[in-house]
Amino acid sequence: MCGIFGIILKPGARFSRRETRLALEELFRLSESRGKESAGIHVRSGCGDRAWTLKGDVSGTRLLKTSEYRRLIDQALSSSFDAMEESPAESFIALCHSRLVTNGQAERIENNQPVRYRGVTVVHNGIIVNVDELWQRNQGLKRHSEVDTEIAAALLASRMENDGNSIEATRRLFSDIEGAASIAWTAQDLRACLLATNTGDISFYSAPGRGVFVFASEPYILGTALEKLFGEQGFDRDGITWLRPGRMCRIGTGDLSVQVMQMDGPEPAGLPSEETCPDATRHESFSVASSRPPMILNRDADESLLRYSERSMREIRRCSRCILPETFPYIEFDESGECN
Repeated sequence: MCGIFGIILKPGARFSRRETRLALEELFRLSESRGKESAGIHVRSGCGDRAWTLKGDVSGTRLLKTSEYRRLIDQALSSSFDAMEESPAESFIALCHSRLVTNGQAERIENNQPVRYRGVTVVHNGIIVNVDELWQRNQGLKRHSEVDTEIAAALLASRMENDGNSIEATRRLFSDIEGAASIAWTAQDLRACLLATNTGDISFYSAPGRGVFVFASEPYILGTALEKLFGEQGFDRDGITWLRPGRMCRIGTGDLSVQVMQMDGPEPAGLPSEETCPDATRHESFSVASSRPPMILNRDADESLLRYSERSMREIRRCSRCILPETFPYIEFDESGECN
């Protein structure tokens, strides 16, 4: 189990720099209940402007305390917001992840999320069980990590390069994969963000009047964060929308238009044409870890050469029946080693 969450602001949104920072901090704190073995964030300011990714084998609350996070969020907010800091002059996207390790060791930085592949960035909750088969079927795509999410990012990137249709790319991805998947993704030259799920583990809140869109894996996490941010008088939990299994949602970053559709049905009428950014996004990637100094990673580097401790991973105690690790929140083991 993992937590995905994020926030999208359109230009001119009635949402301040301070509110954006607080919203992300609260979502990170609450989403830690779904996994705290690693955490990460991808932020993009505007379109064709700048993007940043930070991830590491630390919990969400620890990530928030790092100098790398403060540097990233300060740069991203300064790039998006006007001088008065009360409204973004450029669109703002933040895709975040809080992870319980199920596939790929967290100490290898490339196994943590968000996962980026040739300009596509993905956060994913679930397990893709036919990941090895998909890599075999797509020999033209190079695998860099153990984590199953990378095949989703690679397939989306490949299909966006072929026809640039984000809706069709998402539909084809979910027709190819087997297993559980709730994802949020965007591409460096796309004026949109997409959510999709085959399990129903996504809820979102859209406030077009304020120019704000927020999503999380659970309605409780989303509602609690927004209630603290807006106050009981300024937020109605009935406004939370559950993205049902088999559905996807496209959010335009320029106007915050929201279209929900079936993944196996026809496209609804009135969908805007795909808009792309005129210039490639400048992207910076950072890592942070509990046991080693931070480093800047080139996304084209051979990340398999990074050192990591296999011994510490083997020593983690796991349930004798379901393999959940001892780092899972509130877990307890009985005499036979089975968890609660």
